[in-house]
Amino acid sequence: MIKVLAVSNSLDPLSGGIETFLMSLFNNIDRNIIHMDFVVHTQQPQYIIELITKRGSKIFGTSPYNVFKYRKFWKNLLKKHNDYDFIHVHSYDPAFLYLNIAKKYGIKTIVHSHTTNMPHFDLIDRICRLNQFLSHYSANYFFGCSYQAICDRFGGNVAKTNRSFIIPNGIDTEKFRFNPAMRKKIRKELQIDSDTIIIGQVGRLCYQKNQLFTVDVFYEFNLINPKSLLIFIGKGSLEEELIEKIRRFKLEEKVVFLGTKNNIQNYLSAFDGFLFPSAYEGFGIALVEAQCSGLPCLVSDVIVPECDMGCNLISKLSLKNDSPQKWAETLQEKINSSTDRLNTYEVVFSKGYDIKISSNYLQNLYLSLQSKE
Repeated sequence: MIKVLAVSNSLDPLSGGIETFLMSLFNNIDRNIIHMDFVVHTQQPQYIIELITKRGSKIFGTSPYNVFKYRKFWKNLLKKHNDYDFIHVHSYDPAFLYLNIAKKYGIKTIVHSHTTNMPHFDLIDRICRLNQFLSHYSANYFFGCSYQAICDRFGGNVAKTNRSFIIPNGIDTEKFRFNPAMRKKIRKELQIDSDTIIIGQVGRLCYQKNQLFTVDVFYEFNLINPKSLLIFIGKGSLEEELIEKIRRFKLEEKVVFLGTKNNIQNYLSAFDGFLFPSAYEGFGIALVEAQCSGLPCLVSDVIVPECDMGCNLISKLSLKNDSPQKWAETLQEKINSSTDRLNTYEVVFSKGYDIKISSNYLQNLYLSLQSKE
Protein backbone atom coordinates (compact mmCIF):
# COMPACT_ATOMS: atom_id res chain seq x y z
CA MET A 1 0.00 0.00 0.00
CA ILE A 2 1.19 3.52 -0.85
CA LYS A 3 0.97 6.11 1.93
CA VAL A 4 0.33 9.74 0.95
CA LEU A 5 0.35 12.78 3.24
CA ALA A 6 -1.67 15.57 1.58
CA VAL A 7 -1.20 19.19 2.70
CA SER A 8 -4.04 21.70 2.33
CA ASN A 9 -5.40 24.80 4.00
CA SER A 10 -8.71 23.01 4.53
CA LEU A 11 -10.61 19.87 3.56
CA ASP A 12 -14.09 21.38 3.63
CA PRO A 13 -15.53 21.37 0.06
CA LEU A 14 -17.56 24.45 0.97
CA SER A 15 -14.27 26.37 1.27
CA GLY A 16 -13.38 26.22 -2.41
CA GLY A 17 -12.30 24.28 -5.49
CA ILE A 18 -9.05 22.83 -4.12
CA GLU A 19 -10.87 21.37 -1.13
CA THR A 20 -13.65 20.03 -3.36
CA PHE A 21 -11.12 18.32 -5.61
CA LEU A 22 -9.10 16.88 -2.73
CA MET A 23 -12.11 15.42 -0.93
CA SER A 24 -13.50 14.03 -4.18
CA LEU A 25 -10.20 12.23 -4.70
CA PHE A 26 -10.29 10.89 -1.15
CA ASN A 27 -13.83 9.62 -1.66
CA ASN A 28 -13.06 7.88 -4.95
CA ILE A 29 -9.51 6.58 -4.63
CA ASP A 30 -9.04 2.86 -3.93
CA ARG A 31 -8.15 2.76 -0.23
CA ASN A 32 -6.85 -0.79 -0.62
CA ILE A 33 -4.08 0.68 -2.75
CA ILE A 34 -3.67 4.26 -1.49
CA HIS A 35 -3.78 5.37 2.15
CA MET A 36 -4.12 9.12 2.54
CA ASP A 37 -3.57 11.28 5.65
CA PHE A 38 -3.77 15.07 5.83
CA VAL A 39 -2.04 18.13 7.25
CA VAL A 40 -4.40 21.12 7.43
CA HIS A 41 -3.92 24.76 8.44
CA THR A 42 -7.42 25.52 9.74
CA GLN A 43 -9.97 24.00 12.08
CA GLN A 44 -12.09 21.44 10.24
CA PRO A 45 -15.86 20.87 10.52
CA GLN A 46 -16.78 17.90 12.66
CA TYR A 47 -18.36 16.02 9.77
CA ILE A 48 -15.06 16.16 7.84
CA ILE A 49 -13.12 14.87 10.86
CA GLU A 50 -15.60 12.02 11.32
CA LEU A 51 -15.59 11.11 7.63
CA ILE A 52 -11.82 10.87 7.46
CA THR A 53 -11.20 9.13 10.78
CA LYS A 54 -13.94 6.55 10.13
CA ARG A 55 -11.99 5.49 7.07
CA GLY A 56 -8.82 5.03 9.06
CA SER A 57 -7.05 8.22 7.98
CA LYS A 58 -5.54 10.93 10.19
CA ILE A 59 -5.70 14.72 10.23
CA PHE A 60 -2.78 16.70 11.65
CA GLY A 61 -3.49 20.35 12.38
CA THR A 62 -0.99 23.21 12.40
CA SER A 63 -0.54 26.82 11.30
CA PRO A 64 2.06 28.04 8.75
CA TYR A 65 2.17 31.64 9.97
CA ASN A 66 5.02 31.19 12.46
CA VAL A 67 7.78 29.69 10.34
CA PHE A 68 9.85 28.53 13.32
CA LYS A 69 6.95 26.68 14.93
CA TYR A 70 5.88 25.38 11.52
CA ARG A 71 9.28 23.86 10.78
CA LYS A 72 9.39 22.36 14.27
CA PHE A 73 5.94 20.82 13.71
CA TRP A 74 7.18 19.13 10.54
CA LYS A 75 10.39 17.90 12.15
CA ASN A 76 8.43 16.27 14.94
CA LEU A 77 5.75 14.91 12.63
CA LEU A 78 8.14 13.31 10.16
CA LYS A 79 10.38 11.96 12.91
CA LYS A 80 7.37 10.08 14.29
CA HIS A 81 5.64 9.30 10.97
CA ASN A 82 8.39 8.78 8.40
CA ASP A 83 6.83 5.87 6.53
CA TYR A 84 5.01 7.99 3.93
CA ASP A 85 5.82 7.39 0.29
CA PHE A 86 4.72 10.88 -0.80
CA ILE A 87 4.01 14.30 0.62
CA HIS A 88 1.59 15.98 -1.78
CA VAL A 89 1.30 19.76 -1.21
CA HIS A 90 -1.92 21.44 -2.40
CA SER A 91 -1.52 24.71 -0.49
CA TYR A 92 0.67 27.79 -0.92
CA ASP A 93 2.36 27.36 2.44
CA PRO A 94 6.17 27.63 2.91
CA ALA A 95 6.68 24.03 1.77
CA PHE A 96 10.42 24.62 1.37
CA LEU A 97 10.60 24.45 5.18
CA TYR A 98 9.77 20.75 5.20
CA LEU A 99 10.35 19.29 1.73
CA ASN A 100 14.03 18.73 2.45
CA ILE A 101 13.17 17.17 5.81
CA ALA A 102 10.95 14.70 3.96
CA LYS A 103 13.75 13.85 1.56
CA LYS A 104 16.02 12.93 4.49
CA TYR A 105 13.55 10.15 5.29
CA GLY A 106 13.31 9.03 1.67
CA ILE A 107 9.84 10.52 1.18
CA LYS A 108 9.13 11.75 -2.34
CA THR A 109 7.57 15.20 -2.58
CA ILE A 110 4.96 16.70 -4.90
CA VAL A 111 3.87 20.34 -5.14
CA HIS A 112 0.55 20.90 -6.89
CA SER A 113 -0.43 24.16 -8.59
CA HIS A 114 -4.14 24.99 -8.65
CA THR A 115 -3.89 28.65 -9.74
CA THR A 116 -2.68 30.76 -12.67
CA ASN A 117 -1.91 34.47 -12.93
CA MET A 118 -1.84 34.97 -9.17
CA PRO A 119 -1.59 38.70 -8.37
CA HIS A 120 1.24 40.23 -6.36
CA PHE A 121 -0.03 43.54 -5.07
CA ASP A 122 -0.15 42.84 -1.34
CA LEU A 123 2.07 41.15 1.25
CA ILE A 124 0.17 37.85 1.31
CA ASP A 125 0.32 37.54 -2.48
CA ARG A 126 4.05 38.23 -2.45
CA ILE A 127 4.66 35.67 0.29
CA CYS A 128 2.68 33.05 -1.64
CA ARG A 129 4.71 33.77 -4.77
CA LEU A 130 7.95 33.47 -2.79
CA ASN A 131 6.78 30.13 -1.39
CA GLN A 132 6.03 28.95 -4.92
CA PHE A 133 9.45 30.04 -6.14
CA LEU A 134 11.36 28.38 -3.33
CA SER A 135 9.39 25.13 -3.33
CA HIS A 136 10.33 24.25 -6.89
CA TYR A 137 13.97 23.86 -5.82
CA SER A 138 13.07 21.15 -3.31
CA ALA A 139 10.23 19.07 -4.77
CA ASN A 140 10.64 15.85 -6.72
CA TYR A 141 7.53 16.26 -8.87
CA PHE A 142 5.25 19.06 -10.06
CA PHE A 143 1.51 18.62 -10.61
CA GLY A 144 -0.96 21.14 -11.95
CA CYS A 145 -4.61 21.47 -12.92
CA SER A 146 -3.41 22.79 -16.29
CA TYR A 147 -0.19 23.34 -18.20
CA GLN A 148 -0.46 27.08 -17.55
CA ALA A 149 -0.87 26.50 -13.81
CA ILE A 150 2.43 24.59 -13.76
CA CYS A 151 4.17 27.27 -15.83
CA ASP A 152 2.93 30.14 -13.65
CA ARG A 153 3.94 28.51 -10.38
CA PHE A 154 7.14 26.69 -11.30
CA GLY A 155 8.24 28.12 -14.63
CA GLY A 156 8.09 26.96 -18.23
CA ASN A 157 11.31 24.98 -17.95
CA VAL A 158 9.85 22.86 -15.15
CA ALA A 159 6.57 22.38 -17.04
CA LYS A 160 8.45 20.81 -19.96
CA THR A 161 10.30 18.19 -17.89
CA ASN A 162 9.30 14.58 -17.26
CA ARG A 163 8.74 15.49 -13.60
CA SER A 164 5.68 17.56 -14.50
CA PHE A 165 2.14 16.15 -14.76
CA ILE A 166 -1.32 17.60 -15.46
CA ILE A 167 -4.02 16.21 -13.17
CA PRO A 168 -7.57 16.77 -14.51
CA ASN A 169 -9.89 18.35 -11.91
CA GLY A 170 -12.62 15.74 -12.17
CA ILE A 171 -16.20 16.03 -10.94
CA ASP A 172 -19.08 13.61 -10.44
CA THR A 173 -20.54 14.03 -13.91
CA GLU A 174 -23.71 12.06 -13.23
CA LYS A 175 -24.49 14.17 -10.17
CA PHE A 176 -24.11 17.44 -12.11
CA ARG A 177 -26.24 16.32 -15.03
CA PHE A 178 -29.10 18.74 -15.78
CA ASN A 179 -32.24 17.75 -13.88
CA PRO A 180 -35.53 19.33 -15.14
CA ALA A 181 -37.48 18.15 -12.08
CA MET A 182 -34.91 19.71 -9.73
CA ARG A 183 -35.06 22.93 -11.73
CA LYS A 184 -38.78 23.21 -10.96
CA LYS A 185 -38.28 22.21 -7.33
CA ILE A 186 -35.56 24.78 -6.59
CA ARG A 187 -37.46 27.58 -8.34
CA LYS A 188 -40.54 26.71 -6.34
CA GLU A 189 -38.55 26.74 -3.07
CA LEU A 190 -37.07 30.14 -3.93
CA GLN A 191 -40.43 31.43 -5.19
CA ILE A 192 -39.04 32.25 -8.62
CA ASP A 193 -41.31 32.17 -11.69
CA SER A 194 -40.51 29.71 -14.45
CA ASP A 195 -39.97 32.54 -16.96
CA THR A 196 -37.52 34.50 -14.79
CA ILE A 197 -33.96 34.39 -16.14
CA ILE A 198 -31.56 33.36 -13.37
CA ILE A 199 -27.89 34.27 -13.68
CA GLY A 200 -25.72 32.40 -11.23
CA GLN A 201 -22.18 32.53 -9.89
CA VAL A 202 -20.59 29.95 -7.59
CA GLY A 203 -17.45 30.58 -5.55
CA ARG A 204 -15.94 32.39 -2.59
CA LEU A 205 -16.94 36.04 -2.41
CA CYS A 206 -13.45 37.44 -2.95
CA TYR A 207 -11.24 39.46 -5.27
CA GLN A 208 -10.23 36.40 -7.29
CA LYS A 209 -13.80 35.47 -8.22
CA ASN A 210 -14.59 39.12 -9.03
CA GLN A 211 -18.23 39.31 -7.94
CA LEU A 212 -18.08 43.12 -7.91
CA PHE A 213 -17.73 43.02 -11.69
CA THR A 214 -20.56 40.49 -11.83
CA VAL A 215 -22.84 43.12 -10.28
CA ASP A 216 -21.77 45.59 -13.00
CA VAL A 217 -22.65 43.05 -15.67
CA PHE A 218 -25.96 42.10 -14.09
CA TYR A 219 -26.98 45.76 -13.81
CA GLU A 220 -26.68 45.99 -17.59
CA PHE A 221 -28.28 42.58 -18.11
CA ASN A 222 -31.28 43.57 -16.02
CA LEU A 223 -31.82 46.59 -18.26
CA ILE A 224 -32.13 44.18 -21.19
CA ASN A 225 -34.16 41.62 -19.18
CA PRO A 226 -36.13 43.28 -16.36
CA LYS A 227 -37.45 39.87 -15.33
CA SER A 228 -34.07 38.52 -14.29
CA LEU A 229 -32.36 37.55 -11.05
CA LEU A 230 -28.76 37.17 -9.91
CA ILE A 231 -27.86 34.43 -7.42
CA PHE A 232 -24.54 34.15 -5.58
CA ILE A 233 -23.59 30.84 -3.98
CA GLY A 234 -20.66 31.16 -1.58
CA LYS A 235 -19.44 33.28 1.30
CA GLY A 236 -16.36 35.42 1.78
CA SER A 237 -14.73 38.70 2.70
CA LEU A 238 -16.31 40.60 -0.19
CA GLU A 239 -19.90 40.17 1.00
CA GLU A 240 -20.37 43.54 2.73
CA GLU A 241 -18.84 45.46 -0.16
CA LEU A 242 -21.09 43.56 -2.56
CA ILE A 243 -24.20 44.38 -0.53
CA GLU A 244 -23.26 48.06 -0.50
CA LYS A 245 -22.75 48.10 -4.27
CA ILE A 246 -26.08 46.33 -4.82
CA ARG A 247 -27.77 49.03 -2.73
CA ARG A 248 -26.15 51.78 -4.80
CA PHE A 249 -27.39 50.13 -7.97
CA LYS A 250 -30.88 49.66 -6.43
CA LEU A 251 -30.75 45.92 -7.13
CA GLU A 252 -31.75 44.73 -3.64
CA GLU A 253 -34.81 42.89 -5.00
CA LYS A 254 -32.83 41.39 -7.84
CA VAL A 255 -29.83 39.78 -6.11
CA VAL A 256 -29.96 36.76 -3.80
CA PHE A 257 -27.15 35.51 -1.53
CA LEU A 258 -27.60 31.82 -0.76
CA GLY A 259 -24.37 31.34 1.21
CA THR A 260 -22.58 28.00 0.99
CA LYS A 261 -24.48 24.97 -0.30
CA ASN A 262 -23.63 21.28 -0.36
CA ASN A 263 -26.08 20.59 -3.22
CA ILE A 264 -24.82 23.06 -5.81
CA GLN A 265 -25.84 20.72 -8.64
CA ASN A 266 -29.51 21.36 -7.87
CA TYR A 267 -29.10 25.13 -8.19
CA LEU A 268 -27.17 24.82 -11.44
CA SER A 269 -30.20 23.09 -12.92
CA ALA A 270 -32.31 26.08 -11.86
CA PHE A 271 -29.96 28.64 -13.46
CA ASP A 272 -30.17 29.91 -17.05
CA GLY A 273 -26.70 31.45 -17.36
CA PHE A 274 -23.39 31.25 -15.53
CA LEU A 275 -20.93 34.10 -14.94
CA PHE A 276 -17.27 33.38 -14.16
CA PRO A 277 -15.31 36.67 -14.49
CA SER A 278 -12.30 35.55 -12.42
CA ALA A 279 -9.36 37.91 -12.05
CA TYR A 280 -7.10 34.85 -12.01
CA GLU A 281 -7.84 31.14 -11.99
CA GLY A 282 -5.99 27.84 -12.13
CA PHE A 283 -8.74 25.76 -13.60
CA GLY A 284 -12.18 26.44 -12.12
CA ILE A 285 -14.03 23.31 -11.05
CA ALA A 286 -17.26 25.32 -10.79
CA LEU A 287 -17.00 26.02 -14.51
CA VAL A 288 -16.75 22.31 -15.33
CA GLU A 289 -19.78 21.66 -13.13
CA ALA A 290 -21.74 24.38 -14.94
CA GLN A 291 -20.92 22.93 -18.36
CA CYS A 292 -21.86 19.47 -17.12
CA SER A 293 -25.28 20.95 -16.28
CA GLY A 294 -25.53 22.42 -19.77
CA LEU A 295 -25.33 26.07 -18.68
CA PRO A 296 -24.17 28.77 -21.12
CA CYS A 297 -21.09 30.30 -19.49
CA LEU A 298 -19.50 33.72 -19.91
CA VAL A 299 -15.96 33.84 -18.54
CA SER A 300 -12.95 36.12 -18.38
CA ASP A 301 -10.09 35.58 -20.79
CA VAL A 302 -7.73 34.44 -18.00
CA ILE A 303 -9.53 31.08 -18.00
CA VAL A 304 -7.21 28.39 -19.36
CA PRO A 305 -8.23 26.51 -22.55
CA GLU A 306 -8.47 23.21 -20.64
CA CYS A 307 -11.60 24.56 -18.90
CA ASP A 308 -13.57 24.43 -22.13
CA MET A 309 -15.11 20.97 -22.31
CA GLY A 310 -16.08 21.38 -25.97
CA CYS A 311 -19.81 21.68 -25.27
CA ASN A 312 -20.06 25.01 -27.15
CA LEU A 313 -21.13 26.65 -23.90
CA ILE A 314 -18.20 28.96 -23.13
CA SER A 315 -17.59 32.48 -24.40
CA LYS A 316 -14.65 34.60 -23.23
CA LEU A 317 -14.41 38.36 -22.81
CA SER A 318 -11.77 40.68 -21.45
CA LEU A 319 -12.08 42.34 -18.05
CA LYS A 320 -9.96 45.25 -19.30
CA ASN A 321 -11.20 45.83 -22.82
CA ASP A 322 -14.85 44.76 -22.77
CA SER A 323 -17.46 46.85 -20.95
CA PRO A 324 -20.10 45.42 -18.59
CA GLN A 325 -22.64 46.26 -21.31
CA LYS A 326 -20.72 44.10 -23.78
CA TRP A 327 -20.65 41.29 -21.21
CA ALA A 328 -24.41 41.60 -20.65
CA GLU A 329 -25.20 41.56 -24.36
CA THR A 330 -22.96 38.55 -24.93
CA LEU A 331 -24.53 36.71 -22.00
CA GLN A 332 -27.97 37.38 -23.51
CA GLU A 333 -26.80 35.95 -26.83
CA LYS A 334 -25.41 32.85 -25.12
CA ILE A 335 -28.67 32.21 -23.28
CA ASN A 336 -30.75 32.76 -26.43
CA SER A 337 -28.65 30.25 -28.37
CA SER A 338 -28.73 27.61 -25.63
CA THR A 339 -30.48 24.40 -26.63
CA ASP A 340 -30.37 20.88 -25.17
CA ARG A 341 -28.91 20.73 -21.64
CA LEU A 342 -29.47 17.03 -21.03
CA ASN A 343 -26.44 15.45 -22.70
CA THR A 344 -23.51 17.78 -22.02
CA TYR A 345 -22.49 15.64 -19.03
CA GLU A 346 -21.54 12.90 -21.51
CA VAL A 347 -19.15 15.32 -23.25
CA VAL A 348 -17.50 16.24 -19.93
CA PHE A 349 -17.12 12.55 -19.10
CA SER A 350 -15.61 11.79 -22.51
CA LYS A 351 -13.02 14.54 -21.93
CA GLY A 352 -11.72 12.62 -18.89
CA TYR A 353 -13.05 15.06 -16.29
CA ASP A 354 -15.08 12.56 -14.31
CA ILE A 355 -13.73 12.19 -10.77
CA LYS A 356 -13.48 8.41 -11.10
CA ILE A 357 -11.21 8.82 -14.14
CA SER A 358 -9.12 11.51 -12.38
CA SER A 359 -8.80 9.40 -9.23
CA ASN A 360 -7.72 6.35 -11.18
CA TYR A 361 -5.18 8.41 -13.12
CA LEU A 362 -3.66 9.88 -9.96
CA GLN A 363 -3.64 6.49 -8.26
CA ASN A 364 -1.73 4.95 -11.17
CA LEU A 365 0.63 7.93 -11.21
CA TYR A 366 1.44 7.40 -7.51
CA LEU A 367 2.17 3.73 -8.28
CA SER A 368 4.39 4.64 -11.23
CA LEU A 369 6.37 7.32 -9.38
CA GLN A 370 6.71 5.17 -6.27
CA SER A 371 8.50 2.50 -8.28
CA LYS A 372 11.08 4.96 -9.62
CA GLU A 373 14.39 5.35 -7.89
